[in-house]
Amino acid sequence: MAGMIEEAFLRDMERNGLRVTRPYSFKSYTLDKDQAASADPSAHPVTVELVKGSVSQDGTHQGAVTTVKTKYLVGCDGGRSAVRTYGEKHHGITMAGDLLSTLWGAGDFVVKTDFPDIRKIAAIHSANQGSAYVFPRENNVDNQPMIRLYTQVNVINGEKSTMHPQEARWKVTAQDIMDADKRIFHPYKLEFVKTEWWSAYPIGQRLISQYDVENRVFMAGDACHTHSPKAGQGMNTALIDAHNLSFKMNMVLRGLAHPDLLKTYNDERWKIGKQLIDFDEEYAALFSGEVPKSTPEVANMTKEEVKKHFIEVQRR
Repeated sequence: MAGMIEEAFLRDMERNGLRVTRPYSFKSYTLDKDQAASADPSAHPVTVELVKGSVSQDGTHQGAVTTVKTKYLVGCDGGRSAVRTYGEKHHGITMAGDLLSTLWGAGDFVVKTDFPDIRKIAAIHSANQGSAYVFPRENNVDNQPMIRLYTQVNVINGEKSTMHPQEARWKVTAQDIMDADKRIFHPYKLEFVKTEWWSAYPIGQRLISQYDVENRVFMAGDACHTHSPKAGQGMNTALIDAHNLSFKMNMVLRGLAHPDLLKTYNDERWKIGKQLIDFDEEYAALFSGEVPKSTPEVANMTKEEVKKHFIEVQRR
């Protein structure tokens, strides 16, 4: 879904004479705190280093470095945000949370199946083989309809793998994910015609300690909150993060509001991020057949009671 939304934005920009290119990677930033605290509209307190090409995790790169001075810097660069990571190392930002003991695979596939709801959003809880989530996607370049499958890959025949998810993720293959889906979908048949993309990941619920640095550097979306991809809450929350910040920044840059307006971004959005993480902790655990830390009474529920509780949480 996020890819479809991004594609729609890019097409609309091209219709209006704009085109997105991504030749540079973020390297670092420095902040002049005296200028940052100033209400002077001409101040450019943030100095950003950009690299032509890519930057590795250890900070090495081959491309030339370009320096840009700016009024504000916004890091909306995903769960492995380079802007956030730099803030963690140099500006006291923390990213705290827990990791579930389950491992999931995700993939975009073209499939043939007799499962009747393959073009609908569907949650599947098998008796002994784990769970899967189906999301219909757009057609690929060959005009074949794709689906996104989120698949629990650490349960086989009712036995949960004892390997730590962070270690196991690097040993999972696309075939492992497809085999798990076939077990979960049984007795329906599932034939994989084409694999467009796949990945494996443990589920971690983490929230940034603050959404800004000195009211000049801001984070939004997955740079602030990482969680399971269930229920589509990540993209929805990220879009409202971006809307909240962008309309306030627009007001400030046009001289229609005092820069202190931007302080309300952290105040308003952090508590929403906390709500998202709390919800996902319960929802992802239930989806994975685990007992949520927030509702330990689930351990004493019957299967029917757990099923009813899961549906209530999903509706919430």
